[in-house]
Amino acid sequence: KSQFDARSITLLQRIVRMFSYYLDLERFAYRDSLTDLYNRHFLTRFFDGNSKAGGSIFFLDLDGFKNVNDLYGHETGDLVLKEVAAKLQQFIEGQTDVLAARLGGDEFLICFAKPVSAAELSEWATRLLASLSQWEADYSLSASIGIAQYPAGGNQDLRELLRQADHALYQEKKSGKNCYSFY
Repeated sequence: KSQFDARSITLLQRIVRMFSYYLDLERFAYRDSLTDLYNRHFLTRFFDGNSKAGGSIFFLDLDGFKNVNDLYGHETGDLVLKEVAAKLQQFIEGQTDVLAARLGGDEFLICFAKPVSAAELSEWATRLLASLSQWEADYSLSASIGIAQYPAGGNQDLRELLRQADHALYQEKKSGKNCYSFY
């Protein structure tokens, strides 16, 4: 009987290790390794599964991030990116059908897979910009946001929405920083 118990325990330990390995693989496939936010691959899956109700996206880019890397080094830049991720997670905490992702570099995205009024989006963007312009260290850093909305029921193309939000973002950056713009 003790031999059966030992074999059962060994088998159970192997199953637990395999499941843990599977969870690690899933994390690597869908999460950004630096910030632990979702990545572009997961964003696509999330959007495809949740876009029928309508919604909007915030495309965020940090203003002055290159200077942080140049003045303080890339390790500090990485810490700033992690802090941005934490602020985005705090921003979406408690909301349903909302996802924060890092697209790469200092570009981030929040996808609201639910209808939201322009007034509410403006309020959220203002609140988010305030959060992203306050830093513990004396960084001259802020963010700009491009916003694209999409209607319910249609066949939405995420790439087109990203293009629209990116266009709104860079129009905003031309006219000033630490602000938001609708496409």
